[in-house]
Amino acid sequence: MARRFLTMASATAVVVLSFLLGSVFTMYQPGSKTARKVAEVYERIRAHYPGEIPHEKLERAAIAGLLSTTDKWSEYFTAAEWQQWSQQVMLGKFPGVGIRVEPDDKSGYLMVTSPIEDTPAFHAGLLPGDLIVKVDGVDVKGQPGNEVISRIRGEVGTKLVLTLRRGVLEPFDVTLTRAEIKIVAVKHRLVEPGIGYIRINDFTEEVPVDFEKAYRDLEGRGMNALVIDLRFNGGGLLKAAVELCDLWLPPNAVVVTSEGKRPEHRTIYKAKTPGALGTQTPVAILVNRDSASASEIVAGALRDHHIASLVGTRTFGKGLVQSQYELSDGSYVKLTTARWVTPNGEQVGAKDPESEGGLVPTYFVEMTPDEELAVRKRWFAEGIVKGPPIAEPPPKDFVLEAGLEVLRAKREGRPPKVERREIPKPEPKEPK
Repeated sequence: MARRFLTMASATAVVVLSFLLGSVFTMYQPGSKTARKVAEVYERIRAHYPGEIPHEKLERAAIAGLLSTTDKWSEYFTAAEWQQWSQQVMLGKFPGVGIRVEPDDKSGYLMVTSPIEDTPAFHAGLLPGDLIVKVDGVDVKGQPGNEVISRIRGEVGTKLVLTLRRGVLEPFDVTLTRAEIKIVAVKHRLVEPGIGYIRINDFTEEVPVDFEKAYRDLEGRGMNALVIDLRFNGGGLLKAAVELCDLWLPPNAVVVTSEGKRPEHRTIYKAKTPGALGTQTPVAILVNRDSASASEIVAGALRDHHIASLVGTRTFGKGLVQSQYELSDGSYVKLTTARWVTPNGEQVGAKDPESEGGLVPTYFVEMTPDEELAVRKRWFAEGIVKGPPIAEPPPKDFVLEAGLEVLRAKREGRPPKVERREIPKPEPKEPK
C-alpha cells in the first residue's frame, strides 16, 4: 500500500534490465562499461565482504539505488509484492492494518497519510502525519517502502506492534491485529433536501459503475445538486478517473494530458461516450491536501470544463504518471514516465523544487487536523448510508458547509457567501 495510491498507465512492458546467473547483471547493453562496473562491485561484495549478504538483498539494493535517482514514487516490487499491490489497487482489498503511507524525506521513515476507516489502524487512533519508526521492534529508517509495507502486512488475525512518532511526543507503541482491509470506494446520501453527497475513497475499477448507481439513486430521491467529496482520496487507477469524467463530458473532450520523454508517454486522454449524467445538475467537489493523483485528474477536468466548482484547500500536487514494467523474473518496476496537465494546460505537479504543486480551489476553506479527524470519525460512525441515528450533534465540517452554500447559490442564481478560512501556521522557532 505504498502510497498515496499511484495513478498508473495501463500498458505493461519488459524493461531492459535483467539478471544473469544470480551474480552478473546487464543494464541497457550487455558488455557496456556501466554493466561491467556494477558487476565488479557486486562480485567484490560477494567475494570480500566478511558478512553474508543474500543475493536478493544485493539485487534489491542495486535496483533501489537506480530508482533513487528518479523520485520517491518509482518503486521495485517482487512478483509476490506486485500481486499484493495490484490486488489492492485494482480490487480495493488487501491484508493489513489499514493505513495509507508515503515516504517522508526529512525523517527517512514512512509517514501515515491517512488511516482507512473501519480498520484496525482507524480504531486505534492512528493519525495523518504519524511516522512509523519501528515495526515489531525493528527500526525501519531508510528502508525501502515496499520492504516496510511487507513487514506490516501478514496473515489475517496476527498481531503487529508499530512504534510511532507523533509531532514532539516521545515515540509510543500501538498493538494492532491484522485484518482483511476492504475499501468501500463509493458512499452516498442526501445531505439535505435536493442536495446529494457522494464520497469516493479510492479510484478502483468499480468506481465509475458504483458512482453512476449512487447518482441515479440520489436522482430518484429528488437530487438537483451534488457534492462530490474527494478529501483524503489519494488516487488509484487512471482508467477509473477517465471513465468517471466520461459520465459528464461529450465525446472527444479532453480529460487529462500526459507529457513525457517518449512518444508512448505523450497521450491525450479523451471522453469516449456521450455524458450519461448531463451537465444540468450543479456540482461542487471538495478537496484537501490529501486529494492526490486520480483525484486531481477528476477535479481538474470537471473544473476546466465548467462542470464543478472546487471547494477546500490546495490538493497534494502529485501530477505524475507511473508505468509498470515487468522484469524477466516476474518482478516489476513502477517508474515515473510523464506528468499530468489539466485540459486548460495547468501542470498538476510542482514545476520546480521551489514551487508548490496542486490545484487551488476557487473557494479556499481550511480545517485543522483535529477538525478533519472528527469529521472522518463521524463518517464511520454514521455509516454514511445506513445505521441508527447518532444523538450527538455532528462536528463542524466547514468545507462541506461551504460546498453546500456554493450549490444553493447556483440554484438560486446568486453569488455564494463563502468566506476564506485559513488556519494560522505556527511561527518557526528560532535556533538556539
